[in-house]
Amino acid sequence: MTADQVDRFSLTCRRLTCELHDGPQDRFLFCLDAQRPEQRTVCVILDRSDSYQTADQDLEKLRKAVARWPFDWRVEFYQLSHAGCLAAETIAEFSDTNQSKAQRRELTGGLIPTPQRGSFLRPCLEAISRARSGETASVGLVVIVLGDGDFTDFIDPPLSDGMEFVVISRELTSGIHADRRVIQWGTTELASFVGKYETALSGDLPLSVQGAPNDARLFNIDTEEIQPWPLEGARVNLQSKAATFIVDCDPELAIKLNWSIQIAGKTLNLPAPIMEEPLQDTRLAEIVASALATVPENRSLDILFESRLGDGQHIMAQAFFTVAENAAKNREFWKDAGVSQHFEELVSSSEDRTKTGSLGGILVIVARKDALSKPEELVIMGLHRSEKVLMGCGDQIGCFTVEEQIQVGFQQDCRRWSITVGTGNATELGLSSQVIELPLEHASQDVLVLYSGRM
Repeated sequence: MTADQVDRFSLTCRRLTCELHDGPQDRFLFCLDAQRPEQRTVCVILDRSDSYQTADQDLEKLRKAVARWPFDWRVEFYQLSHAGCLAAETIAEFSDTNQSKAQRRELTGGLIPTPQRGSFLRPCLEAISRARSGETASVGLVVIVLGDGDFTDFIDPPLSDGMEFVVISRELTSGIHADRRVIQWGTTELASFVGKYETALSGDLPLSVQGAPNDARLFNIDTEEIQPWPLEGARVNLQSKAATFIVDCDPELAIKLNWSIQIAGKTLNLPAPIMEEPLQDTRLAEIVASALATVPENRSLDILFESRLGDGQHIMAQAFFTVAENAAKNREFWKDAGVSQHFEELVSSSEDRTKTGSLGGILVIVARKDALSKPEELVIMGLHRSEKVLMGCGDQIGCFTVEEQIQVGFQQDCRRWSITVGTGNATELGLSSQVIELPLEHASQDVLVLYSGRM
């Protein structure tokens, strides 16, 4: 990424003191912002004369071409020989791929008051200029004529200051004055014209925060609503406003985190955050403290075993997984399928061996290239009947990222384990082993989760 692209983004941080369960603590509030293009109005003038029969098709081409222009720019529609605006919308609405062709025709065709007589450009340009005469702030104009450029006007049409004028045509004609710009579809000149107004801020940009400790959490603040976000894989939209985050970890570590975003498939590493004055906002501090306190004390995960390709025990881990997967697919009990013996051998070197005797269930999480491949990374997590496990959005379980909050608990009334994802209803797990679906993501490989069955 070039230096000018980096300079278009800013990352600032402010210290905020929150009253947490163990007393006042500082957390850093980070603000990610971007320079936005100056506001412009796009005026599309349609030629619906008998000599130009492709207005609808060309309008469809234009809709796709400007999809990466600033989404909040206003688009106005005119017709040659008519002195008024037919309709108006934003670039976001104009480029909306969900709009049907019938809706598009209604906007640009059904609102035309009378059949077109001649191809007079002057009435449109005068109407565009009159509409701007009462504006206090100067807004740039981009005027696009979709037609053959063969106008009935024999005198130069009036162009206002700051108005960029272009005709996009299927072929070059001699009917337009030489000093007026005519561009053909599918040319490098058209790509240059469109690219001049494209913004990298269009759409959602993948955000990554790296270098955080394992227990760190990221929260997005949007109009006093705080939502947990993953440290990697979240998407941020900077088209209309800045994005604000709270990082829940040691402030001295938070200030050293590495922030990056992806633009057009390339990673842009942001500069170190600029420190600003501490934030004195009692209301926000209360909201943040409440959000940080939503995770209960028993959220800690009991990771019994981790292994990845190249580790000394990975071959043994792959052998364990093979028998565990077969048992899960056949809904067998671990003991009957011989999985328990492999499990005990695998975790025998664990630092806390006493925990395995009190286990009520086990989750086996693996990453592999496809359904026929052996796992390249494996995590075994223990479940205890006396504890609920809460995995927050953005939490890391080894190399896996939690994409949506997961709660696992043991239901004493029915003597079964249940899993709740997000705000959905609890799903009871069977008594025997099985394959289950969890919102876990791996950077490059498929994720498979096995449940051991009740132990």
